[in-house]
Amino acid sequence: MIRSFYILFLVFGIPWTSSTTIKSQNGFTPCEFYHDCQCNKDNKSSLYIVDCSGLHMTQIRRFPNIIVKLTLRMNSLNVVKDGTFLENRLLRTLDLSFNSINTLSPSSFIGLEQLTELDLQQNSLSRKSLTYNVFAIFQSLVYLNLKGNFYQEFQPNISSLVRLKTLKMDFAYIETTILGKQLSNLKRLMRLDLSGFTGNCSIIHLTPQTFQYLPQIHHLNLSMCKIKSVQKGTFDKMKNIISLDLSGNTCLKFQVLENVTIDLQFSAIKILKLNKIHKVFDMNTYLQTSHIRHLNNTAIEEFHLDSNRLQQIESGALKYFPKTLKYVSTRDNMFSIGPYLYDLMSMSIELFDISDMFKAHKEDRHPETCNMNFVCTWHREAQYNENQNIQMKELLFESGQHYHDDNAVTIIPIPYRLKTLRFRSSDSKYKIAAVTLSNNKLERIDVSNNILSQLIGPLKKY
Repeated sequence: MIRSFYILFLVFGIPWTSSTTIKSQNGFTPCEFYHDCQCNKDNKSSLYIVDCSGLHMTQIRRFPNIIVKLTLRMNSLNVVKDGTFLENRLLRTLDLSFNSINTLSPSSFIGLEQLTELDLQQNSLSRKSLTYNVFAIFQSLVYLNLKGNFYQEFQPNISSLVRLKTLKMDFAYIETTILGKQLSNLKRLMRLDLSGFTGNCSIIHLTPQTFQYLPQIHHLNLSMCKIKSVQKGTFDKMKNIISLDLSGNTCLKFQVLENVTIDLQFSAIKILKLNKIHKVFDMNTYLQTSHIRHLNNTAIEEFHLDSNRLQQIESGALKYFPKTLKYVSTRDNMFSIGPYLYDLMSMSIELFDISDMFKAHKEDRHPETCNMNFVCTWHREAQYNENQNIQMKELLFESGQHYHDDNAVTIIPIPYRLKTLRFRSSDSKYKIAAVTLSNNKLERIDVSNNILSQLIGPLKKY
C-alpha cells in the first residue's frame, strides 16, 4: 500500500499520504493489543478488522481471538510456523500477499477451519509447500488467491476445497494443457482467474479438453496468457458462462473469434472481452460477419474490442448483435468511414465508447512471437473504391453540399436507444457546424480532450 501511494506521488504529483493516515481516515486506529497495527470494528460481528500491512514484519506474532479479518500483506514474512493461528478460530479473512513465504506445513493453519478467504498471492511458494494436507484443514474456504507463485508446470491439489467459489492461480504450461481432474471436486467453483496481468500464465493452445472438468464456471479470465490458438469446442460445455476475457493475447487475431463465438452460442454469456488480441503494429484489421454472427444466439450485454487496430467492419455484420447488447467499447482503434455505418442504426446499445482513436503507441516491451501466417487480417471487401467512398460521404453529409463546406449539415447515424456516447481524447480537430443526428435517445455526449475550435451548431435530430 505504501509503495502504491509513493508511485502515485512520483508519477502524477499526487501528495503522498502514509498508509497509517489513509487507515485513520477510514476509521482505523492503533490496535490496543499491538500499536503498530491499525484496527477497526466490524459492524456485523463486532470483532476487529486488523491491518498490519507494510510493517517489515519478519514473523507473525500471536493475535487475540477477537479478529475477523487480518491483513499482513507487504511484509518480510518467509514462513508460517505451526500453530501460528491456533487461537484465531473467529478469523474469516487472512491476507498474506506480497511477502516471501516459501514454507508451509499441514499445521501452519491449524485453528482456521472456518476461514472463508485466503490470499497468498505474490509469495515464493513451491510444490513442497502446497500439498493436499495444507489445504485439507480449510472446511469453509470460498476464496483462494495463489497468483504470482508458480513459474513452472504445477497444479496444486486443492480437491479438498469443496466450498470454493473463486480461484485465482498461475497456469504456466508449454504445450496443449488440461486443468487437472482433481478440480472436478470443486462443484461450487464459479470464478476462475488465470490472467497473466496479475500472475503467470502461458497456455499456448486451448482445446476441448482444457476445461473439461469445469463446465460449471461462470466467470473465466484468460487475459494475457500467451494463447496462440483456440480450438472449436473449447468453451462448448460451459453453458453457464457469464463472462469471458481473452484480452492481451496478441497472437490470437480476429480469426479465432469464430471458434470462440460458435462455442458461446446458446450459453449464458453476458460479457465478452477481446481487447488487444492484435499487436500494436499489426496491419489495420477488419471485423467480419463470421467472427460474430453466432452471438445472435446469445443474450450478450457487453462487448469489448479495444486496441485492435480495427478500421473496418463488414457490411451487415453489426446486425447480428442481439437486442440485449447494451454496452460496446471499441476504444483505441482506427475507424474509417465505411458502409458498416448504416448498420449502427440497427443496434440496441445504450452506451458506446469510441474514445482514444488514432492514439500513439510504443512497441510492446516483450512482444509475443506469432505465426506470421496469421498477422494480416485485412479483407478484400474492405478495399472499397472511390465511388463507395463518395457514397459514404453522402450518407454523412447532405447531398449537394461540398464535403469541406463549413455550412454543410452533417447527418450522423446513431443507434436509436443510445444514451451515452464517448469520443474522448481522439485528436479530433474540427469546427462543429450544423449537425443532425438520426432519431435517438441520446442524453450524454463526451468529446472532451479533443481540439474542437468552434461550436457553431445547431445540434438537432433528423
